[in-house]
Amino acid sequence: MRWLLALLCLSIAAPATAMTTSQVGLLGDLGAGGTLDAGSPVRFDPGWTAGGAIWWGRYDDVYALGRFTSVGITLRQAWHRGGLETIPALEIRRGNDVLVVGYHAFLSVGPVLRAGAVGVEALLGGGVKWRFRPKLGLMLRLGAGAARVDGQWSGRAIVRLAFEAATPLRRRAE
Repeated sequence: MRWLLALLCLSIAAPATAMTTSQVGLLGDLGAGGTLDAGSPVRFDPGWTAGGAIWWGRYDDVYALGRFTSVGITLRQAWHRGGLETIPALEIRRGNDVLVVGYHAFLSVGPVLRAGAVGVEALLGGGVKWRFRPKLGLMLRLGAGAARVDGQWSGRAIVRLAFEAATPLRRRAE
């Protein structure tokens, strides 16, 4: 029970300033998962994902400790009803890393490209990350939202497991 209390204390929404400096960096991820489409009929479409972003925040890159915000592009592809569905999306992420564990929330919006159809998708979600190296980790992400393709709305949920690499480029002047 003490470890749970300690984890909750570490995750309180307060400025993370101990040992941290203002930094800017890059992150990238590559993984697999799928999309649950609540259209008619409900189906799970397996696929892959890749993303890249620039991040900034007060961070300690030696211990992977601190808060960050990132903006980037995420590319998802899924096998949808016998054809390929591609979604290049703009993603905004806000997160916190606490040593080997990290968590984040994200908002993702982008076009849905299918053979003969174009639409739009918006997702809101979160993820947890386990870092096995200061700059490398394994991430599980879940998101939910909606898509409109060919004039029809459908609910969407995504799940993905990905490897993520993040590194600072430089420390910003205080």
